[in-house]
Amino acid sequence: DGTWVPLMSTNTELSVQEILESYAVRFGIEEVFKDLKEVGGWGKQEVRLLESNEAATTLNMLLYNAVELATWNVEQNKFNNRIFAPWDDQTRRPSHADKRNLLRHTILKKEFCKALPKDIKPEIFESPLIWLGQLAG
Repeated sequence: DGTWVPLMSTNTELSVQEILESYAVRFGIEEVFKDLKEVGGWGKQEVRLLESNEAATTLNMLLYNAVELATWNVEQNKFNNRIFAPWDDQTRRPSHADKRNLLRHTILKKEFCKALPKDIKPEIFESPLIWLGQLAG
């Protein structure tokens, strides 16, 4: 797109392709850490013991992986519900927060529909469920 990004390596033996590949791997790792911190709240837990910190970190990483696995085969257009953010780009790649919100709303809707009497159609509750999901998180 015409932008220029300088990438360097202290290893002069690496080819351009190897530098780009290592940057891509590193960027992916940074994105996961960013999602763990911003979406999962990693590092904000208030625990005192080392074992508690290890457990909280393990649970955060397990939850991250569970969300990614649960939404692995979901079509991208399912994530593009930008009803509360009309300024957002509809075509952008879904973030981990988008995946987590879709999973949370799906679970909330499923549990809510279980509680409804059988003769009531759950479709009439679609907008209130989206609103409740936004309130929940």
